[in-house]
Amino acid sequence: MVAEWIEFIDVDEVTVQFYKSLWRNHIGPKWGSRPIGATRHVQVETWLKGLRHGTEETGPPGERRARPYSVRTVEGIRKMMALMLDDAVDEELIARNPLKGRKKTRGRRVDRRQPSTRQKIAATRWRCCRSRSTPASCGARGGFVHVITAAYTGMRFGELAALQRHNCRAFSRVPLIRVDDRKGNLKEVGGRLVLGPPKGGIGRDILLPPFLAAMLLELMRQTGTEHVFTTPQGKLLRRNTYHRDLWSKAAHGFTRSPSKRYKPLELAPVLPGFEFRGLRLTHNVWMTEDGIPEVVRANRLGHAMSDEMQQTYSVVSAAMEDRLLAGLQHRWETSVKEWAETQPLELVTQFCPISVANDARGPAADGGDRASDQAV
Repeated sequence: MVAEWIEFIDVDEVTVQFYKSLWRNHIGPKWGSRPIGATRHVQVETWLKGLRHGTEETGPPGERRARPYSVRTVEGIRKMMALMLDDAVDEELIARNPLKGRKKTRGRRVDRRQPSTRQKIAATRWRCCRSRSTPASCGARGGFVHVITAAYTGMRFGELAALQRHNCRAFSRVPLIRVDDRKGNLKEVGGRLVLGPPKGGIGRDILLPPFLAAMLLELMRQTGTEHVFTTPQGKLLRRNTYHRDLWSKAAHGFTRSPSKRYKPLELAPVLPGFEFRGLRLTHNVWMTEDGIPEVVRANRLGHAMSDEMQQTYSVVSAAMEDRLLAGLQHRWETSVKEWAETQPLELVTQFCPISVANDARGPAADGGDRASDQAV
């Protein structure tokens, strides 16, 4: 019955494999033998709490053990069970869904943390691009451009990892990145990396400000790999590897003890607690602060608008796009001025054919024209 339900729901193949894994390893061994109407909300919440803290045994038969699970896995289990019970209500197998309309924090005090959207994009300085290699290596420079691209396009990690050269059209008259609606997302399924549709199946074209188009062009010229963003060895990016080896050290800091092979190294944290998805959230905040209409923001981030009527009749005009790109270009130029005489500025000059150094330090040598005014 569950196998039929998974095949029936309208989701992409990656999500189907994810749901099958959740049922086989977690939900099935725990709830598979119970009557469908015997599941209570408090039982599910207690079990999920145990999964988060690693006090509940879970896993396939014969391999069950207690271990803490990631937030993504726990929330995926909750969502899948809620969907299954919703369909059970529609089929009149049970009277109501015990997981629907429940607040996870009901009756409890919750510590409200400062939202990441309020944090400045200090992580784009990428002070720790030296965490795995020197600033002069393609690995470090690629990591720098990877973060800048995420912040100034709002692309998801999987979309950046799946970006191929023919979809990065930074050389065209209107520079853009095309997120393919069939192979625009890189996901890990059963240990294998596969290309699939982006979240929601929404492909789109993301216009690039001039400075970012120049960066991506130079990066592609230097690396020559099929995918724009890869590991220093030219392999596809895995989320866990990237977050552990690069992002975590960049945002949270890193200390390495001396050994026979390595010298001691200590990297100061840029933004402790800052997550990679904060770049996407920050990009949305930037557009909101600049007064960009909702239809432009939704189109750029790959979202469907909440109002179906607005979705049908809203149109993105050239004037809206020009206003968006002008705002992003202005933010970049302001950031470069703050980086004058620092290592991030040296990294920028490795990618921009325009004289960003002169733009940051004052009038250029050729009559005072600002570097940012030159066409790319």
